[in-house]
Amino acid sequence: MFCNQVHRLPAWQTMMLSSVCKQVARHIKNLSDEGFDIVEYLKKTDGCKLKPKLYSSLSVDEKNKAKALLASFNWSQWRRFSDVDTHSVSAWTLQNTEALLQMTTGHVELAYETLKAGYVHANNNDFLSISNILASRIGSRLPTPHLPVEPEVQESLSYFEQAVFARRLAANAVSGNSDQWHASALELEDLLPQLAVRGNLTTQAVVLNALALLYKRLQNWNLALAYIEEAAPLAVFSGDVILIQNVIFNFGNLLSEMARLEQYDIPADQYLKLLEMDLKIRHTLGIGKDSAQAELLLAYLNFETGNLDEATRYLQKSKDIISLSTASADLALYNRIDGLIEIQMCQQSGDSLDVGLSKLDIAASVFTKIGNHASADYVREERNRLFRE
Repeated sequence: MFCNQVHRLPAWQTMMLSSVCKQVARHIKNLSDEGFDIVEYLKKTDGCKLKPKLYSSLSVDEKNKAKALLASFNWSQWRRFSDVDTHSVSAWTLQNTEALLQMTTGHVELAYETLKAGYVHANNNDFLSISNILASRIGSRLPTPHLPVEPEVQESLSYFEQAVFARRLAANAVSGNSDQWHASALELEDLLPQLAVRGNLTTQAVVLNALALLYKRLQNWNLALAYIEEAAPLAVFSGDVILIQNVIFNFGNLLSEMARLEQYDIPADQYLKLLEMDLKIRHTLGIGKDSAQAELLLAYLNFETGNLDEATRYLQKSKDIISLSTASADLALYNRIDGLIEIQMCQQSGDSLDVGLSKLDIAASVFTKIGNHASADYVREERNRLFRE
């Protein structure tokens, strides 16, 4: 039985976590230690075969049954899109790639229309599943966020279906209402052992990144840090630059929040370098313009340290991106930071705080609109405190 045949068997899925040949060799050695010297090696990387004496003792019927078993695990069985014509594969790929490109360069509404047009070519369940993930991501970024495309619950998921399910669940969890964050985190955690066994490293990175973001929102700092530290190396290994950029920002954002807490000793240089890398990826490759999250965070960090000029500079940079992407979450953050800067400047000059307070009201309203009630409540409390002062 050759290794390139063995590793296709469902029972050998865990081989993806280690060397196939080494795993096979261990099982053969165990058999040999038990007195079953039935296999001889060819080359280390070319597999092995039954001992001639044993092989010759098998009947023709037994050999044919073994060959038929192996034949059932050939490449054609694993093809997912063999029932789709070439035109549909090409058209669907182009439409979805165009939508993804438009989303990452900030043209979210155009991306949504492109994706809708592409659904006509999604004449395959797996095409439809992938398009639905992208629909969830794009929909959450629209000025009026659309509800995410809900995953279908299945009893048993294939490797591909599990990856699709996990990624869609992660997208839905991140864009969901704040009262669902904890339940979503528990649901994602249940997927991790299955993803680890199957060696689905990129999807693990997506899920771990979502978990880190959810637990940061829930202020469970240790869990958030544990998950982002797992996500970062896997994201780099995946080579998915958009995923890497997202993970790097979340890493820097988390550390910047933890640095405000007494129990953690995190130097500013540590999270600032991560945020600078986020910006470097965008400026170098021209991607990630669907969100101004790094600029907004840097604006807020400068506001906190009293550097209002630098805070205003980053805020203006974020405004240029938001005017293109119209991302609701960014718009809420922009109004909050803009309001805080306005209020501090008015406090210093003795002018009315009304304009700054109204910007905080807008921020709270947008947060409520997108279902982030926790942030909305925080901004309202912040607004009332500043009004009383």
